Amino acid sequence: MKRLFLFILFCAVGTLGMTQNSFGDIVGEWYGEEQDRSTFVVTKNSDGVYKAVVTASEEPDNIGEVVFEDVRYDAESKTWKGTLTPPGRSISVNAEFTLVSKEKLQVDGKMAFITRSFVWERVENKH
Repeated sequence: MKRLFLFILFCAVGTLGMTQNSFGDIVGEWYGEEQDRSTFVVTKNSDGVYKAVVTASEEPDNIGEVVFEDVRYDAESKTWKGTLTPPGRSISVNAEFTLVSKEKLQVDGKMAFITRSFVWERVENKH
């Protein structure tokens, strides 16, 4: 019984490390100044796939837009990778999301040889 408990504990701790970097997880509410002063809610489904939806914006037409829905955590690079569709745009770009602190999420959108970076700020910590 003790071995079973230790095995389950080991698996749980190992899985936790695979789903987040040292600053935690990206699930939560984020604010992007450069994205029409939009607020995004990031969720994660049971398969470990992340999705972000615009919940507030200077541009009312952006509210409800899915910004990404196929992002996954990459344990090797300790980043989240997938496809980003900027609010109000009809293009999708490869993206990498890096928690640079518990409050700041760096978003790098890449298309061909062009990379655009910006930072989202966690809403709970925004004043």
